[in-house]
Amino acid sequence: MYDIRQFRPTLYVLLTLGFTAFALATASPQSWFISVGLLFIHGWLIATKRYKPLPRWLAGLVTTVLFFYTAVNLWQEPQSRAVFTLGQFLVFLQLVKLFELRGNRDYAQLLVLSVLLVVAAAINSASLVFGLVLIGHVFVALYACLLFHLKLETDQAKAMLGLSEENVPPETLRQDQRYLGRSMRRLTALVSLASISMAVIVFLFFPRGSGANVFSPLQARSSQSLTGFSDEVSFNNIAQITQNTQQVAWARVLHNNSPVQGTMPLMLRGRTYDLYSGNSPTAGPPWRWTNSGGEEQSRRAIQLRAEETFPLITPDGEVDQWRQQITLDPNGSRSLFAMAGAISINVANRERTVYYRGNDETLELQEPLVQPLKYEVVSRNRLDRPPVDSEADKQVRDAQRDRDIRDRFSPNRRARPDKSSIDPKLAEFARDPRVSGSDEDGPLALRREPADPVSDLDLQIARNLESYLRSNFQYTLDLTDMSQSDERDPLEVFITDTRKGHCEFFAGTMTLMLQSLGIEARMVTGFRSDEFNAWGDGYYIVRQSHAHAWVEVRGPDGWESFDPTSGRMAEATAAEKSAWQRVKHAFNYLEYLWAESVVAYDRDSRNNLISAADTALISTAGKTTDAIKDVRQQLQRPELFYSVSARVMTGLVFIMVGFILLLSGWFIFDRWRLRQRARRIGLDSLPKSDQLRLARQLEFYDRLSQLLEARGIRRPAHQTPLEFSESISFLPQSAYDAVRRLTELFYRIRYGDRELSTSQQKRVLRTLDDLRSSFKAN
Repeated sequence: MYDIRQFRPTLYVLLTLGFTAFALATASPQSWFISVGLLFIHGWLIATKRYKPLPRWLAGLVTTVLFFYTAVNLWQEPQSRAVFTLGQFLVFLQLVKLFELRGNRDYAQLLVLSVLLVVAAAINSASLVFGLVLIGHVFVALYACLLFHLKLETDQAKAMLGLSEENVPPETLRQDQRYLGRSMRRLTALVSLASISMAVIVFLFFPRGSGANVFSPLQARSSQSLTGFSDEVSFNNIAQITQNTQQVAWARVLHNNSPVQGTMPLMLRGRTYDLYSGNSPTAGPPWRWTNSGGEEQSRRAIQLRAEETFPLITPDGEVDQWRQQITLDPNGSRSLFAMAGAISINVANRERTVYYRGNDETLELQEPLVQPLKYEVVSRNRLDRPPVDSEADKQVRDAQRDRDIRDRFSPNRRARPDKSSIDPKLAEFARDPRVSGSDEDGPLALRREPADPVSDLDLQIARNLESYLRSNFQYTLDLTDMSQSDERDPLEVFITDTRKGHCEFFAGTMTLMLQSLGIEARMVTGFRSDEFNAWGDGYYIVRQSHAHAWVEVRGPDGWESFDPTSGRMAEATAAEKSAWQRVKHAFNYLEYLWAESVVAYDRDSRNNLISAADTALISTAGKTTDAIKDVRQQLQRPELFYSVSARVMTGLVFIMVGFILLLSGWFIFDRWRLRQRARRIGLDSLPKSDQLRLARQLEFYDRLSQLLEARGIRRPAHQTPLEFSESISFLPQSAYDAVRRLTELFYRIRYGDRELSTSQQKRVLRTLDDLRSSFKAN
């Protein structure tokens, strides 16, 4: 029978870990502060003996209200919020049950609810921090369950014996302090070790299959949506854009197979837009960017097999190759981000359908991304050479031409502008020589013929516009002034009134001004990151705040990129170089390894692991065989054989001599140590053979005497060991009983020819260790 004092603190730790895991998975710190705060209040009430449990009827009423509240939320909210809503319900249930605690049934319900809460959180998160909290929760839950089982047995025994908490004997409490904690920790460690070993075996050899798991429809999307990048650009919600440092992707970049170590900013293209719709009933939603090629007409579907490289275009001659190995987090978007001029693509771990848009060389998925995706793209990092059309591209272009002819004569054809709706003030602004530039022959914009598809002046005008916007306009995310001009064109407000905005305003304005001059231009949205993590092989960290928009202009040799946003480049390159930044990068590298090695591990990864291990074993065996052959050939040379033999024999002789000297020294030291022990415990009058034998057997009594002397308790010379043990009754009862038992054992060995085996000696020494621990506790 024990007094289970460890159970309640362990339960508090378990509940705290459960609340922490749920807050991490759902990114809701407010729920953590509320739940943990109430948990601390409950602990304070218990410690100060002010706790009074809620009445059963009140707890049931609160639970019923929470149930109906959760049911209504599940009915009204989307399916992706289901786990989050159920998790909140489990948090509320635990708090209600916490303040209703009366008996073991309530404790059992709390244990089960905490485990269910962590399971719900695990569906929504795969981060390293959550994984660490989850591991801690599993260990503590196992320990709490073992303690709870022991508590049930103890409570049952107390009920049968009619004991209360106040009537538990003191020796029982001391027994609890001495043995319970250590034995329970050992049992927990043993079960945990077996469980972890089995889990690792199952993880390595029986991984999950490729593709989405069964809980994929229930996973929350709120924390996975992109805030700075969107598949559509609309200025109706521009005031909602805020800085967000959440990570979007990891990207390793190799230039001609040489790693890029952060010496350049990484520009990842996502979408392009060249058609700006104004506020008219026939143009669809107001102030919206789209692609004139359409969604279906300009793209072709590519069926990618796992680990198979698919060529997108055939480069015209030898080009620099930029290999990007990207791990993309779930973000709710269909865009695949890559550097300009994609040549080939490779998607790891599972088959996927990817669409390639040949008119702007962008990639997108068939469905929004809801699972982490690892892919590799090889790019030219430039669009200055038009790609060679493949046969599939020609078929797509011919099909698009047929659809255009069919739609042109269709009576149900939806009205759609053939070109962007450009405000006259933007066109006038673009023709200003101070904006578009001039030289000795006059303003560049006036000399540019709008009918010409491409002019030698196009890139020069684009550079002038880029420089003017950078120098005279301000970059900001604070667009409260813009929200008051809902009826006006946001880009017209940008150049005439506010003269400040985020990158989409800069890029959109420059695109429209170039189009007003007859120059073919388009806006590109994606990410620009120069946050490089040097840990490991080195990689770029792409965050939500790295979302960016820039401009691509067609010149005589193809498309060229321009970035008109003022202050964005300086802001991006002003990365922290502090010690804290290095710590964050170290932890980010651990997250990267976690995502690469654990989260992304599936059957294909297992096969790759087995193949790599098999190759390594074969290679090691081959190298060992070759090495043995080399040694054998070398030893066959007579002069080398005698030289090596002499050195080996000399070394063996020295080793043997050293070993003999070591054994002799140890033998002498052991004899001296045993004689000193025999003298301390009064055996010096016996023959030397008996002294040595008894000194080995009575080591425990020598340690007992030293332990008591350390506490100032020394046996007088006139007292026998038995008399001395009877004279120290002032010690605590458990310590006094232990000394008496050890003294009786001393007499049985000293005078009764009793001998202890090795296991018995170890057991007696453990009793001494427990006695020492009890002395320290008192």
